Amino acid sequence: MTTCPTNYEKVAANGTLGTAEFCIAKFEMKKSSGNTAEPKAADKPWLLNKNNAAKECGDLGAGYRLPTNAEWNAIALEIYNQNSNWTSGTKLQGTLMTGFYSGWTEPIAITNVNEPYNGTGKTSGSERRTFTLASGNVIWDFGGNAWEWVSDSFYGNTYTPDLSGNYVRAYHNNNWDMPANSKQLKDFTGMSSVPSNDVYLGQFFGGSTGKVIRGGAVCIHSPGVTGIFAANIGDITANEAQAPASWNLKMNNIGFRCVKELSP
Repeated sequence: MTTCPTNYEKVAANGTLGTAEFCIAKFEMKKSSGNTAEPKAADKPWLLNKNNAAKECGDLGAGYRLPTNAEWNAIALEIYNQNSNWTSGTKLQGTLMTGFYSGWTEPIAITNVNEPYNGTGKTSGSERRTFTLASGNVIWDFGGNAWEWVSDSFYGNTYTPDLSGNYVRAYHNNNWDMPANSKQLKDFTGMSSVPSNDVYLGQFFGGSTGKVIRGGAVCIHSPGVTGIFAANIGDITANEAQAPASWNLKMNNIGFRCVKELSP
């Protein structure tokens, strides 16, 4: 298989990250009329715990699954390297598009795919819901709207400095939070260094142990916190519906999207 299914977009292999070419759902997964997961614009994202999200992807057939953390980074790096995903229209000038983060709501549907700011109440700025891949094709809500599961879990206090506290760490502060060449920076951006100023990469929540969600959510409500590299390890409620749990938001906000493997 060399082409992607309908409403999936191709992501190139990344030798540095060790990822093969794959297809990623263009939209966050929604519940279809047949009670299966479907990448479509209509309807609100399907909010599930990790086991159920993984099952719904697997039930779509051979080669369908949750993305790995490395695959998430491969997508985010394609987005990072496209000028059109920066507010200035030029990489490293201005900030990255963040996705929708400033609504005190659960994740929302897409009612018009021709409006990149659909549902945000805005017509410009960083909260654009669309992101352009290296292929030139667009995916929706890769940052913001709903947190999304990746297949990895991280265990053990393996990071220096320690990331076990339930509060936000910044990628852009290389002197302490996320030093250049640190394991945590590489694990969650795929890069060895990032800009020292806040270009809205997203931020890191939670500790060094637990299940991983990426991208942030509409209820974060702070610029630069949600974003394409945003990550959360284990700071979720026991029913895995709400994050960050330490913020006590009381709002379900964790969804998923599926990957389709491509045959070599």
